Amino acid sequence: LIRRQSAGPATQRQLATAAGASLDLIGVDLGVPRFPPLAHSVDDDTIALYHLDDAPGAAAVEDFTGRFPNRQGHNGVLSGTATLGAPGRFGPAVAFAGPGAVTVATDPVFNLPAAASLTAECFVRTEAEIPDARVLARRGATGRGWSIEIGEFGRGLARAVRATVSDGTNQLVLHSDGSLPVDRFTHLALVVDRAEGAVSLWVDGQRADVQDGTALGALTAAVPLVIGPGNGTLRAVVDEVRISRTARAGFAPVLGEGDEHYRRRLRIFRHWVLPTPSGLAAVLNGAVGSIGG
Repeated sequence: LIRRQSAGPATQRQLATAAGASLDLIGVDLGVPRFPPLAHSVDDDTIALYHLDDAPGAAAVEDFTGRFPNRQGHNGVLSGTATLGAPGRFGPAVAFAGPGAVTVATDPVFNLPAAASLTAECFVRTEAEIPDARVLARRGATGRGWSIEIGEFGRGLARAVRATVSDGTNQLVLHSDGSLPVDRFTHLALVVDRAEGAVSLWVDGQRADVQDGTALGALTAAVPLVIGPGNGTLRAVVDEVRISRTARAGFAPVLGEGDEHYRRRLRIFRHWVLPTPSGLAAVLNGAVGSIGG
């Protein structure tokens, strides 16, 4: 273990193997900063994406995937104290001042069979004093499904994050070990990785808890997808909700440009390229990467 750790700093000196802050330092030397955080876009693994920037008074919340060819959107309906137009992480967002929800009708696209992975994520900014409440869930009060919640949960830590997944028999409960700040938005993500047999809770791109999920079966619950506390009480603003059919390990672009994309851009600036058609084509193809093979 010590030998592996001691070899780490050497790998951080090379563009091909540097990551995180070390990659940023290489970018500083080349005068090329990372792209700043941006709102999500739709990719092949996106099931639903709610920017929550709909106009105040709108009857429904748009699922942005419905704007793409051959994709069906699953719009949500507001109820209770859910109010559009609050200042969010990326433009407007939805605010809750008590019970309320953005409810998306149940649909097979949200089902999670025993072999299906999941990433459920959002941004949230809470008030200082809040009771235990759900932020994002597809689960009833008990039984199959999953949920992300914020509260104290009897652990003596205010504004902590808890995630629960259950197949009706096996249940995993994951906790963060810190209080969410009240002066900025925090990114939360629940990841069910069937390939690794792991379930993890992420807070601002850092894994806060991970548990063995090899025994978990199907997580499908015949209930709606709910943004907000439902019948509970949440005083918070929620933004940029994305549900994906894959286990994501990075959360670009909402947490900034990902390492691999940034690394490809930095390669352009490392050496002089003769402006020939073949040279320019090679640079552009290397920067863009493979598209559909």
